[in-house]
Amino acid sequence: MARRRGGRILAVVGHRALILGFTAFAIFPFYWMLITAFKQNADLYVGASNTAHNPFVFNRPPTLEHLQILFNNTLYLTWLFNTLWVGGLVVATGDIVFADCAGLQSVPASIVDKVPDAVDRMQTQEEQVIAFCRSPQFSIDGLRALVRDLG
Repeated sequence: MARRRGGRILAVVGHRALILGFTAFAIFPFYWMLITAFKQNADLYVGASNTAHNPFVFNRPPTLEHLQILFNNTLYLTWLFNTLWVGGLVVATGDIVFADCAGLQSVPASIVDKVPDAVDRMQTQEEQVIAFCRSPQFSIDGLRALVRDLG
């Protein structure tokens, strides 16, 4: 009985240690971004020559210099706005996104059911244009009139 209990405790401790290891692995990039955002340049670029330097802590006082450069000397807020606009507003939840070598198109969920009819209409119009271009009656004026009539 004691042996079973010891095995169970060892399994629970091992499981929790594994979860803790994965959690630390997942959190480390965020910790690294946070600490390097506030480090001075002299603290960031010490290199491997100074073995007393610990890269995981502040060896010099923290600074806001990098954030001031980011917000005052770059177009970061514009870039952030563009990212949020394209990612959050142009493509909404439930939209269908179609991409091919010609580009990318977002179809709002509210009109997805109308897409097959629109594709059929476009395909019919393309076939009419191609047929006219291959016909012996082809002329630029005739092509203009056909495209105008097709809308």
